[in-house]
Amino acid sequence: MISNWLRLCLGILAAGAVPAQQTGQVLTLADCWKLAEAEFSLAERARLDARSAGELVRQARAGFLPQVAYENAFTYNSPLLHDRSTFSFVALNAIREYVSQPTLTEEVDLSGRLRATLARGRAEAGIAQARASITRRDLRLAVREAYYATLEARHNVEAAQRNVEEAEAFARRTRLMAEQGEAARADVVKAEVQLAARRRTLYAAQTTARNAGLLLKSFWSADLAAPPEIEDSFLQAPTEQDYLGWEAAWISRRSEFSLLTAAEQAARAEARLARSERRPSFNIVYAYGIDSERVRIRDRGQAVFANLRIPLFDWNRSRSRELQANLARRQVEIDQQIARRVFTGQFYSERNNVELAVKQMAEGKRETELARESLRLARLRYDAGETTALEVVEAQNTAAAADVAYNQAVFNYHMSRARLEVAIGQ
Repeated sequence: MISNWLRLCLGILAAGAVPAQQTGQVLTLADCWKLAEAEFSLAERARLDARSAGELVRQARAGFLPQVAYENAFTYNSPLLHDRSTFSFVALNAIREYVSQPTLTEEVDLSGRLRATLARGRAEAGIAQARASITRRDLRLAVREAYYATLEARHNVEAAQRNVEEAEAFARRTRLMAEQGEAARADVVKAEVQLAARRRTLYAAQTTARNAGLLLKSFWSADLAAPPEIEDSFLQAPTEQDYLGWEAAWISRRSEFSLLTAAEQAARAEARLARSERRPSFNIVYAYGIDSERVRIRDRGQAVFANLRIPLFDWNRSRSRELQANLARRQVEIDQQIARRVFTGQFYSERNNVELAVKQMAEGKRETELARESLRLARLRYDAGETTALEVVEAQNTAAAADVAYNQAVFNYHMSRARLEVAIGQ
């Protein structure tokens, strides 16, 4: 079962996301997924994060294109006190200087900085996409668990209601037989105690079912006055054992491996970016316009500036950054090997759990049928005076326990299969 904390977080972030369920609308599991994945959910937040990371690629691509700007400036340089025709600061060009120039700047990627930046942007986008996929998958798994937990609780209510009716019928029978002198007072007391216990179980089952439904609804709505109406597909468990043909190698489809691959690519790009700091960089600036003592269009002109920067020494700063990136890449490679072992173990574990659930469902169904038959026979024997009320009460308890166990086995099957599907990346 998922933790209550995770359920609460998912419910808070998803609350109020979509319009309230219409009266009488019966939701399927797919409908619940759609509602939970709507805006203001963890899945939508992850999608926005992926879109944001995608902008890094666009920004990196823009670095390969010429950058255009319109430079406008005015500089006043006071004249000398002893020579009013000469300006004070030698580095400036005149007493008054006017600049109005469109400029075009183009960086030639000699160092590989732009290509490394683009590669890093693509890797970051891949990481965000993988995280979005994992978030969506985990959200669906949580909704699926809440969905089938609600159905299990409702089937337990139905079973508890049947058990109450059975207990009521037996209590009436013992009272009637006691009035006729055919049953002892102790039998009446046992039947009444059993009836009280069955009613208590029913009340608890009803509360559990209501709370489970509200928890499911909290994934997409803050209106929790009433639980949702959902399709009862609880007992529609597939009978085919197609999972036996699933292979452990399919775990490579998991989004976690896409995440680790993108993380490795990001580390490689970071190392390339660090190396680019030790390589020459070259850019060209073209300017056209006015750079004059007066604002006159006839003073316009054009200029081209070529800049070649050759790094000499940076106290090994860039080498340290490159080493750091390579160490991070090595860590990702180790994580990949660990993840492969862990996920392989999860695959076999969940497949064993599915096989166990299938066996438990088969035996559980047979157990419920036998328990009901045993109860019927116990009632007949009691009516014939061949047994005591205690045997009937024990048969009722056995039948009630069998119902709960069978519903638990069906729930375990649904969730074990769901987790097995996650294990192979479905």
